[in-house]
Amino acid sequence: MITTEEKDNGWTMKYRDSPTFTIERFRKKLALSLVFTLAIFLVSAAMISIEVYALLALEFCDGEDLMPLYWSTWTILQLGSEIAILGVSLALWHHLWDMEHPLWALALGTPVLVVAGLGHLLSLVLRQFYHKAKARTQSSRGLGSADSVQSPALSSQ
Repeated sequence: MITTEEKDNGWTMKYRDSPTFTIERFRKKLALSLVFTLAIFLVSAAMISIEVYALLALEFCDGEDLMPLYWSTWTILQLGSEIAILGVSLALWHHLWDMEHPLWALALGTPVLVVAGLGHLLSLVLRQFYHKAKARTQSSRGLGSADSVQSPALSSQ
């Protein structure tokens, strides 16, 4: 039985104080939960698109006049919650991979911030790919670090 003192102390938030807590185990659990969240996100996105096509079929084939009332409220709310879930998950992936966080609050989940966060993630991945490809070509040519010309450092590094 949980006492009121345990409720007041936030016993669910004290996982870090548990004797079985390890960072590696926590990161594995977090990664597994984020994969599960991504799977639910993809299923929900497929369901929303099926719903949209069904609503369009009802509206244009059956001539239902009240469909815009349904369309403007529930489907847009579903789409907004999908984008918010994606924003929170994207912020957690940034943290889990120890990547450079964007300068804005990605976890707020507003569509503009989430799309900008996806662009930020794409730029980080492309930058990392560029640096790995550059290092690979330099090592295949046999250039040492003294022979190569260093480029100016990016401000985000």
